[in-house]
Amino acid sequence: MASSTGVRMLPVAISDDVRIYCPENGRFSFFNSPYPAHHSFSAIDIYPSGRFGDVAPSPVSGVIVGIRRVECPSGRGFKSSQHDCV
Repeated sequence: MASSTGVRMLPVAISDDVRIYCPENGRFSFFNSPYPAHHSFSAIDIYPSGRFGDVAPSPVSGVIVGIRRVECPSGRGFKSSQHDCV
């Protein structure tokens, strides 16, 4: 699959009829996170190869219908953001 940014995307996971994609030159992780969803095997982190602030292709096909601001857990031994957008 090619994203609207022209990046080639490879399927890395599937749940029901939803396929999750990662950029061909990116990285992904199922378990390298302190969040509960990772411990219950129901989450994936996608890391595009670009720098922070670059355009990031969507890991799923479809249309964004909403964005929510959520509170982040505090970092353990490192500076972290207080909020994230999902």
